Amino acid sequence: MKDRKLIHDGDFCSIISDKFEDQGIKVGHRVWVAGHRAIPEDERDPYTQRIKFFVHLVNKEKHVEFDKGLFIMDPRSLRRVNKGEQHKLQQILDADADQAGPVIADSKYEVETS
Repeated sequence: MKDRKLIHDGDFCSIISDKFEDQGIKVGHRVWVAGHRAIPEDERDPYTQRIKFFVHLVNKEKHVEFDKGLFIMDPRSLRRVNKGEQHKLQQILDADADQAGPVIADSKYEVETS
């Protein structure tokens, strides 16, 4: 069976669809996969679901742009980058995290607790 390069949380991917150009996201743009979730395809049938990825953009300097928010993307619009690029981008992300230090929650995002 051919390796289909399945996408996992934490992977870096390339945009392979032009359907996000109106939002300034072009084919070839890099993103970092923050997570995924099964989302109903149609509100009339909540049981027919499709996996969607939550991604952050990667800028030209190869840093993940957390401040730009998350985008929801279909996996058909993404292709996992090769191992070498994956490794390089992960090193940059790790260095950015080390430099940022402990994360302090932003007060505009409230977490509901029970």
